[in-house]
Amino acid sequence: AIGFPLIIYFAAHHVCNEAYLTSGISDRLRADRRRQLRAAAIVLHTLLYFTLLRSEFAQVFVRRGYVASAADMLQPSIYFFIPLLLAYAGYFIALYRVRSEVDRQSLLELSIVELAGLGLLAVSFVTPIRFLDVVCYHFVFWWFYPASKMDQRGPALVVHYAGWMIALVGATFLLSPAVMPDYPFRDSIYLRQFLLWSHIHITSSFFLSNAHPEWIRRWFMPGRAVRAALQASS
Repeated sequence: AIGFPLIIYFAAHHVCNEAYLTSGISDRLRADRRRQLRAAAIVLHTLLYFTLLRSEFAQVFVRRGYVASAADMLQPSIYFFIPLLLAYAGYFIALYRVRSEVDRQSLLELSIVELAGLGLLAVSFVTPIRFLDVVCYHFVFWWFYPASKMDQRGPALVVHYAGWMIALVGATFLLSPAVMPDYPFRDSIYLRQFLLWSHIHITSSFFLSNAHPEWIRRWFMPGRAVRAALQASS
């Protein structure tokens, strides 16, 4: 099983990525409107993350007597979803207030991930969504998303990026139990490597990626270093 701390640590990383995905658009908004929209996005994606992964926390709800069995988490009471519904309302109210500051294309970009979340929520009523499902989505999305930005600078850069990604992912699979018929290590070793590199990836992203709040980046890059990094990424 995947460790509970990683689910929480990954939540901080994933939520920030989702909320700051369109920072290029929201940075053009008035400061007060930008703060409101980002705060609403962070609340929304936090609640969406834990609502989609409610089956992962089923035993906690069973022990506390909120549901009779883990299977009940697939379709819990409507009251369970009220915080998420309020978060959606808050986000789209904040988005409505900035409609005059952005064009139609930008409005679509500011809402498409949130609308897709409703689709995933519908799926979660039919089949449990697990932690590794979200990790897989995150991995695939961030594999292709940078390529869409690089394409603006020429196809050669996209080809170079794709080549490196294919090589690195291919090498990982070649060393995994999925490919090696006589895997020389215990499964627990592969799991520990997964946990180790997941924590390294998440931690490093806090200061390498600008898809995070500035105050989080300050935690990991004190003083002059963070100011230089923020200026370089702006």
